[in-house]
Amino acid sequence: MLTKPKIRKNKTFCSLCREKKEPHYREVALLSGFVTERGKVVPKERSGLCAKHQRKVTLEIKRARHLGLLAFVSGL
Repeated sequence: MLTKPKIRKNKTFCSLCREKKEPHYREVALLSGFVTERGKVVPKERSGLCAKHQRKVTLEIKRARHLGLLAFVSGL
């Protein structure tokens, strides 16, 4: 009896862990990469971040929005 070969997914590494960088609300260029055009935060499956950095990025996006550095919605 033949068995199906197991398919392995390539392990993606967190870009922030690799660069040893912590997100900050003043880094608008970095944070805007994790927000869609409609203003939603990109999930960690799409962003490739680890759980620790995903939580930190989400918090910093909310802080930047509150201070007016990052828009809630990019365009209407």
